[in-house]
Amino acid sequence: VINRYGFNSDGHAAVEQRLKEMQKYYELFRPGRIVGLNVGKNKTSPHAVRDYVQGIESLGPYADYLVVNVSSPNTPGLRNLQNEKELRELLGAVVAARDKLPKREPINYIEQRQKRRDAHVWTLAYQFGIWPMEEDYDFRYTSFSRPALPPVLVKIAPDVSPETLQGVATVVRDTKVDGVIISNTTIRRDFGFEHENLQERGGLSGRPLKEMSTKVIADFYKLTNGEIPIVGVGGVSSGEDALEKIKAGASVVQLYTALAYGGPGFVTKVKRELASALQTSGYASAQEAIGADHHRISGAAAADAATATATGGGERGWFW
Repeated sequence: VINRYGFNSDGHAAVEQRLKEMQKYYELFRPGRIVGLNVGKNKTSPHAVRDYVQGIESLGPYADYLVVNVSSPNTPGLRNLQNEKELRELLGAVVAARDKLPKREPINYIEQRQKRRDAHVWTLAYQFGIWPMEEDYDFRYTSFSRPALPPVLVKIAPDVSPETLQGVATVVRDTKVDGVIISNTTIRRDFGFEHENLQERGGLSGRPLKEMSTKVIADFYKLTNGEIPIVGVGGVSSGEDALEKIKAGASVVQLYTALAYGGPGFVTKVKRELASALQTSGYASAQEAIGADHHRISGAAAADAATATATGGGERGWFW
């Protein structure tokens, strides 16, 4: 898919009202579901840092995690913010704004479920027998709480040079950003195939992006010795693709283009395929496979490090 949406929005006030309404819905119907907030600068704004900070201040209280998007190819000049000097200024300001947000109480999933039952709020999914299965899945993790402040992740492009990627790794460590999303769409078109729309303007996603994004994941994992959680995205259309991202260094995998084509049920399909691929490859869990393509950490240390990243242990753990 080639898209050139950009950062279209009705503005902070309109989005905040939607998030308020959605928050009420989630408390009753969908406890434990994660809401991410993707923040970018306005297309014509001369004050990029101010745009990001205002977005965090206005909408951060409603988010489970915050994404600093510096990699959309559809906003002029945005990718320049990936340069070390500009990125350091931006992330320093964003983390400072995040740290000033009101602290949140940990989510207690059991209490939320009981509250919903006491109010006699039932969903169609529950009536058809789907909801209890989802609850069983969610409530395996009740010992883990979401952090008091939303984690900050920076989303980078797959087209970054090695020098830029090194700068990103340095800045992320120095500013104590919680994770990196790798990657956004690509502006490249030299993938060895032809299509009448291939030269359309915009960011290309889907299968052609898979190898590019996986390589950047692997390179970033090596640059940071696996210390920074990575969300792997780009060209994932099967459980095997997801496992490739995990073995390269991703702690979490996202779907975009394949989800658009396959619909919501595609997530379950990929999860089942991933479980099968893990078993076939001899991994007891996805955590055990994180960074398996690298040999910087071995044996019990690798398992300990993966578990700490996935469950919220250690200085930068934030998954719950």
